[in-house]
Amino acid sequence: MASPFFLVGSGRCGATWLWSIIREHPRIAMSNEARVLDVLYFCNELVNVPSDKSATCVPMDGVALQGIVREECMPVLSPIFLAHCKEICEEFYRERFREKAFDWWGDKLPDPRVALGARYLWPDVRYVLLVRDPRDVLCSWRQWARRPDVRALHPELDMEAPVLARSWKSIYGGFPNEVESLFVLRYEDAIARPLESVRALLAHLELDVTSEIEAAIAANDSFGIHGTSPTLESTIERWRSELPAADAALIAEVCGDTMRGYGYVV
Repeated sequence: MASPFFLVGSGRCGATWLWSIIREHPRIAMSNEARVLDVLYFCNELVNVPSDKSATCVPMDGVALQGIVREECMPVLSPIFLAHCKEICEEFYRERFREKAFDWWGDKLPDPRVALGARYLWPDVRYVLLVRDPRDVLCSWRQWARRPDVRALHPELDMEAPVLARSWKSIYGGFPNEVESLFVLRYEDAIARPLESVRALLAHLELDVTSEIEAAIAANDSFGIHGTSPTLESTIERWRSELPAADAALIAEVCGDTMRGYGYVV
């Protein structure tokens, strides 16, 4: 039976680059924010809200759920729904990746709260956490958000420093303390040593580097599509020349302890 793993990381941290490589492994079925787990998590929250009450939805900040299930039915419905969540997820990956005989299946998820919920369905779940200096993340977000095509559709992506700092800390602050089967990969290390980094990640899943993985690293063009710097090398510590001093100081104040935990100099 195949086991799940989830790639978790903030936006603009290189998660798409990493996903586009590891999905090529013949023993991995990896989707890109299919969000099936999010849907099931959301529905499970709803199942547990009585019809005469409302509750804040954990994985969707600012969204309130109005209960629809009669309270006396919840103790029966809730465990039944949870049991079928596991079956639904596993069947989705079997259908989505029919051509693969995979040992691991998973998704790239931006919200660690949803990813952590998988532990209650699959005790053997594993995680990959991709982390990047939040000062560089903010630079990348702003550059990306100010592209005319992106700004027209998503003006909210042009984030202020306090918003980015809170978001980054909420993702990376407590996640490592809550799971045991976790592989942490820094963006900076992945860029400097892609093959070695991917090899270590695959070892976390008890897999070896294959010819498909080597070819994917060599041919990867996701930076050209999504990048906001002239070269990969110039994405590292770009904040020193791009980020206003006040923004850099604010991020250091809010995220400093967490950043140090990942080896960043603050």
